[in-house]
Amino acid sequence: MNECPIGSKLTHFHSPTLRAIDANLDRAAEGLRVLEDVVRFCLNSTTISKHLKDLRHQLLETNRFSSIELLSARDSAGDVGRESKATKTQASDLSETVVANARRIEQSMRVLEELARLPDSCLDGVVFEKIRYAVYSVEKELVGKLVRQDKVCRLTCGRYIITDSIDDFPDALSSGDVIQLSPGASKRSDFWRRATEAGEQRKNTGTLFIIGEYIDIAVVIKADGVAIGGESLPPSVVRGLLDIDQLIGYAAESVTEALEAEASGVDYLLCPDTLKNVLANKINIPIVTPHLSESR
Repeated sequence: MNECPIGSKLTHFHSPTLRAIDANLDRAAEGLRVLEDVVRFCLNSTTISKHLKDLRHQLLETNRFSSIELLSARDSAGDVGRESKATKTQASDLSETVVANARRIEQSMRVLEELARLPDSCLDGVVFEKIRYAVYSVEKELVGKLVRQDKVCRLTCGRYIITDSIDDFPDALSSGDVIQLSPGASKRSDFWRRATEAGEQRKNTGTLFIIGEYIDIAVVIKADGVAIGGESLPPSVVRGLLDIDQLIGYAAESVTEALEAEASGVDYLLCPDTLKNVLANKINIPIVTPHLSESR
């Protein structure tokens, strides 16, 4: 990028080029604001909200261009690519809204990167590239959080059954409970067979199915999540191994352990009632008291 003072004129650009710059800056800023508000009001994440706000401000403030010229070149009414209301599709949920707006930002950044390559451009293509890659990561994180949020809400709707026997599955499936299959004292190969059979039984039932301890098995059989504890890999590492829609539950045995687990990004805690009562005003994620089946 050539150095240009703030507010420098871009008169060497033709009006259509200025229109393209203006349209893509606006499109990206609007998309960032949508993501920011989803995070702020639906996920209550201060950290991600601030990150998106910083990206939006960086987009509008870092590059040296004349707003007067961009606005003068704007022709919204004459834009042949302007969509009518009839052609706009409806989003079925917030995750689709996030994806749609993230793609708008990413594509706009790519266009601006290319326009920044033009001779004597006052646009900073490096900044656009950094924002594009930052949004790739945010998109993945937000969609995962929103999809998991729906599952987390269902955790408190029924019993959370922990069992090491698939004999308990028919009753649990019919009642809509959450089922966690734990390995108990079985070998990995035996547990793999039981987990695979259990996974087949719960297909098309809508019942949440959690695998205890074995992260790899949870990934392969597409369980709804995995429940880990203090002897497992750190939750941040586990998150990187799972699909974005899979939950991480954590069996906490103390207040300190519970707070650390929440800070590391787990989706819910498994605690006895005594600890759950102590944590009531200290934890912002669901706390589940498991029901142990008689077979355990």
